Order: sequence, then structure tokens, then C-alpha cells
Amino acid sequence: MNAKKQAATASETLILKLALRYTDSERVVALPPSITVEALLAIALSVFDFLGGHLSKITRKDGWTSTVRPDFDGSDDFEGDKDDAVWPTSIGDFLPVRGAKATIDYDFGDGWEIVVTRMADKATAVPFTCIKSQGLDAIEDCGGPGGLAEVYGDLADWLAASKKERAEFESESLDWAFELASLTEEKARALLAPPSSEEITRRIGNLKLEI
Repeated sequence: MNAKKQAATASETLILKLALRYTDSERVVALPPSITVEALLAIALSVFDFLGGHLSKITRKDGWTSTVRPDFDGSDDFEGDKDDAVWPTSIGDFLPVRGAKATIDYDFGDGWEIVVTRMADKATAVPFTCIKSQGLDAIEDCGGPGGLAEVYGDLADWLAASKKERAEFESESLDWAFELASLTEEKARALLAPPSSEEITRRIGNLKLEI
């Protein structure tokens, strides 16, 4: 079901803070408590602009852990039982009270962690919307939070450099991520601009969630 369509009929919401560990990036979203943990995974990846092509698992603070599963279509290459109890659980049951926490591990080689915290409920919040967006997006396959910091640091240095300095600028991270030779000031400024709440809401609305 398309998230926008579901929003029209949902009457309850809960508020979740999604924080990308070891960065300053956070998204606060309003979601119906009835959606599944599997749907939460798709939302959590999309709000940080991950493509979802790597393995993931989620672990609640009390230790309840899902199986590891892929986020790419049509693959059965994962560890554990496809029908484990975590993924089909509603997020209202998985995070039943204010302050409840879980951690999503994504792309184990790079070590991405998204910390999910249930915040105070807000009856007036519209389901499937972003209430707050802070910090930059992630970049797939950049080497995790450390690699991300290097990419954005080099990008800021390139933007602050003179025209001559830019022509002589060397950065393996920018060559890999953006093709440094074709990088423009307009693109650099756009990459260093945190996505708005409206943009995050649009991403969530574009997901086709099985609810």
C-alpha cells in the first residue's frame, strides 16, 4: 500500500526519532503504530537516502533481535528464519512505550547504525510525515560514518577553495563519490545542504509499503 494512501485513513500516530549513529543526522517521523517493523526498516533507510542493497537486522534494547535479511528484491540469501517474529510485529508493539529503543544495523561491513527511539505521542501529527530533519544524508558504500565524514569534509574544503585551488584539488573520496573533475559549485552546495522535512516526507510517501 502506498504510504500516502494509508495516511488518509490512519487515525493514530506515534513519533519516532531516527538517529544515524556517529553523525549529527537525525529524522523525527510520525507513523501509524500498526505498520510493521519491516516497513519501519524501509522508512529508516529511505530517510537517510540509503539504497537498501545490503543486509540489515534490528535489535531492541532488551535484546530481542531479528534475523538478518536482504533489502534487495527477489533474494533468499539471508541468515535465519524468513518468518521470524520481529519483522511482522507492529511498531506499536515492538516499541510499546515512550523511551523504547532499537538499533538497525545496515551494511555490516561499513557499520551503519540507526538508533530508533519512541518519543512522546503527538495526536495532531499527520502519519507518514517528517516532523524534523537535521544533518546530511548518508552515502552508500563510502566506508561508514568515518568515510562519510571524510567525503563531506573534502567537499567543504573544495567549496571553500579558490578556482585555481579547485583545479589542483586532490581527493580520493571525491573522485570516488562524485567524480571530482565534473563537480560543480551548485552540486557541492546542494550536497552539503541538509534535506528538508518536506523532502523526507516525500521519500516516505514514495515507498510502497506492505502494511
